[in-house]
Amino acid sequence: MFGYYRRRLLWITERLRHQEANLDDLANLAAMQKWLIRELFTAEDKQQQLKAERKVLKAQLASRLDKDESRKIKRRVAWLDRRTECLRDVTYVLRCFGDGIAFIYLDRHAVKPLSFEGEGQVIKRSAGSLSGKTGLAMELHVLRSALDHGVPALLCDLTNSIRHGDVCLLGGSDPHLIEVKTRSDGGARGQRQKVDVTRLNDFFENDGGEVLGAPTVARSALSSKPIDHTAALNAVIAAARAEGRCVASPEPGVQIVGQRTSSRIPIFSDVVMTGSLGVYSLNAWKMDRTWLSYRPFTLLIRDPDALFEFIAGDLFLIVVIDFDRLTDAFQEAGLTARLNRDSSYFVSGDWPDGMEGAWGLSGHYADRIGLELMSPRWVAAEQARNVLQMAENIKAGVHSFVAPIPTEGPLAVLPRALSAPTLEEG
Repeated sequence: MFGYYRRRLLWITERLRHQEANLDDLANLAAMQKWLIRELFTAEDKQQQLKAERKVLKAQLASRLDKDESRKIKRRVAWLDRRTECLRDVTYVLRCFGDGIAFIYLDRHAVKPLSFEGEGQVIKRSAGSLSGKTGLAMELHVLRSALDHGVPALLCDLTNSIRHGDVCLLGGSDPHLIEVKTRSDGGARGQRQKVDVTRLNDFFENDGGEVLGAPTVARSALSSKPIDHTAALNAVIAAARAEGRCVASPEPGVQIVGQRTSSRIPIFSDVVMTGSLGVYSLNAWKMDRTWLSYRPFTLLIRDPDALFEFIAGDLFLIVVIDFDRLTDAFQEAGLTARLNRDSSYFVSGDWPDGMEGAWGLSGHYADRIGLELMSPRWVAAEQARNVLQMAENIKAGVHSFVAPIPTEGPLAVLPRALSAPTLEEG
């Protein structure tokens, strides 16, 4: 399926790399989104055609048919279902390039709240088909207006990760969402969406608030630049493409496996399989379409040809994490730490200084180690600092969770003229 898209995916990859190096090239930013809209329209139109044919065939199966004709129709229906799933994979991958645009401008920690329901830890449903969306013309008008004012902006429906708002302004490392409605009131659903968008915008503007089911989340600046092993991942990919297979360990407790799918070598050969392991098949996360609020593979895998081979299933990538190393790093930072695989907190420990209660590191954050190649030692050091800060807050009578906040943004703060959370047309 993806072989048909090879030239086009290589083109959008090159455009995405260009945008990373030229954040103020808004003409290229507009061109990428125009391309994504066209490709999504085409794929969604094909899905609708397949769905219509399937409906007709299922109706025929309900009538009296001889065995040969019935068998023939059932084979056709099965083919239509497989083809539809392939097209869903295509639309998901296309939106991963939209995610790439978002993560170029936005801090990785700022994206997570955009993927979840406004008041909980439940992933928000995607908007569905772009081609059948009413109000798209108005959203494009707002998008063009932002770009014309010199503010980078992104149509939210071109991503898998931004599930609130219609247009996202990317003038800083924090997002600013705009909800576009063609009705003056937007209806009941529109009002709920407006409340969620306002809550998120307030959270980013005030560096705290009610998000992700927590009553109070206070954002805290990172004490150091994030450390990850994407360079090691790409070195493994280059070696695997040249030699068929490569295994590397850029840090104790982190192993990266790259292998061509044509290789007959067992995938876990030469991999140390001891400790409290987390095995991240990057291919599985892609195929399951669950790579949402994490830095997307369209940015992690740097070489355009290697990225296409990964998308097409010709390159297999696995990250193996020994989470005992993570708890060891927490303990080195002066905290007790234990793994809780079946709990909402993947790692937890007792509060310092004999305080009652416990602190916890979410499973979502722990998954950044496997999916974003974050350094376990850096994660432990940074999160230990947050725990100690929360402990001080509690002693001072301030009960709040601490979430990361970027120390600086790639561009200047967006103009106040474009900072209204909603644009509505009566």
